[in-house]
Amino acid sequence: MTNQVYSCATIVVVFVAGGLVLPPFAAGDLLGQVCGYNNYTYTAGDAYADNLNMLLNWLPDSTASTSCPYFGNWTSGTGSDAVHAVALCRGDADSTDCLVCLSAASQDVRTLCPSNREATVYRDVCHLSYSDDYASMEAFTASGGDVAAVLAGAGTPTFAEPSFPGWNPKGDVHSVNSIRRFVRASLEDTARWAAHNTSVRYATGRVDGHGVTLYSLAQCTPDMAGGDCWDCLEALVDMTMEEFVGRQGGWRMSVRCGFRYETYSFYGGAAMLLNGWPDVAVATSAATDQSYSGGKYSLPYNVCEVKYTGRYTINP
Repeated sequence: MTNQVYSCATIVVVFVAGGLVLPPFAAGDLLGQVCGYNNYTYTAGDAYADNLNMLLNWLPDSTASTSCPYFGNWTSGTGSDAVHAVALCRGDADSTDCLVCLSAASQDVRTLCPSNREATVYRDVCHLSYSDDYASMEAFTASGGDVAAVLAGAGTPTFAEPSFPGWNPKGDVHSVNSIRRFVRASLEDTARWAAHNTSVRYATGRVDGHGVTLYSLAQCTPDMAGGDCWDCLEALVDMTMEEFVGRQGGWRMSVRCGFRYETYSFYGGAAMLLNGWPDVAVATSAATDQSYSGGKYSLPYNVCEVKYTGRYTINP
């Protein structure tokens, strides 16, 4: 897979205006889209268009009917006209939220990325990506170059989150370094738990320090091995430490992994990690890291079983 595909498959989202933290997005709100990684297009009525329409019509119901976290790795058609797609809903979403979100995302790619043979749409609780390149859907790493789009919703001005109390890069170097370590440690703890301590590759955290409470969420597609998930998330954390340096929140997503952190609670259920340590009441009911295929595990928030067995193929 080329660096170009990696860079286009990653998007950054930040929220906040005038120093005031914006409320969390409602389920399914559009965050942004990336259209046409390879600049190839299709024509209405050709085989690729038919396969894509079939996939987009079928994907929301099928993904929301799979298992928690609701995830699908789909193919429609064969040969050069095959369409490959990845769909993932956030780990705290139920099947109804997932269905609503992916239905909207399926419509988004039609209206926002018309005729593109590759496109990705990011919404608050789900994302959908399709391509004519099977390798781009199977890539597990987020490294290899990055050209990030910074958005605040769809078509709205870009805002920056307020800085941490005491953030003064031109003055107190000790405080600046301490804040950087605080944010990185929080994100890495949550990412590590998602990658290595849950079979569903999803984790949430809460940590207190520097005058704030920091909430974080990390997730990978659940077919990823723990090491691949960690590599993907760690690459995003490295990028984020530069882009959101000193800021109280940020969001970065790629096709295969993503995370978010804020100074307000934005996810469902209790944090799985408290100040870097597992919350006993939550973590003891979460699955430990094992082979994903063939197992049945449950998240502490929703009663749903993980049953993923591999790539799904749609037969025209």
